[in-house]
Amino acid sequence: MFARTAKAVERALQVILVAILVVMVLSICLQVSGRYLFGFAPAWTEEVARFSIAWITMLGSALVVRRDGHIAVTIVTAWLPRRLAAAVALLRDGLIVMMAGALAFYGYSYAILGGRRASPALEVPMYYPFLAIPLGAVLIGLLLLLKRAASARGDELS
Repeated sequence: MFARTAKAVERALQVILVAILVVMVLSICLQVSGRYLFGFAPAWTEEVARFSIAWITMLGSALVVRRDGHIAVTIVTAWLPRRLAAAVALLRDGLIVMMAGALAFYGYSYAILGGRRASPALEVPMYYPFLAIPLGAVLIGLLLLLKRAASARGDELS
């Protein structure tokens, strides 16, 4: 059950990330072609690209956590006995979940605070670009907890 839920969240994130990436690439292409072919680039294209990068970074981090793809120094844990290495991994995951919780809490406060002003070109409340921080943090914590629960039950995580 945990593995299926994590896989469904992962699939949804993949679709969302591809859509954001397409929007970002199109925006950058429009900006570059406008600047070099017509001598004028719409101001909103740069904002769309910046906001897209923030969303891709935060949502993509959750996928990488689920797949154990973040950079890690494993030389010490490789030398540890299996049970001790598992305890260190559990401690690491607990710290990551705590940090994700703090990032979600303070990131949401930041998004609320940012919602008081609008972006210069698109004139959308900055709440929406800043919302990437708490949402990404929640997904990091959720996918890590689902991964841990699935492995504790012996579910396949592929």
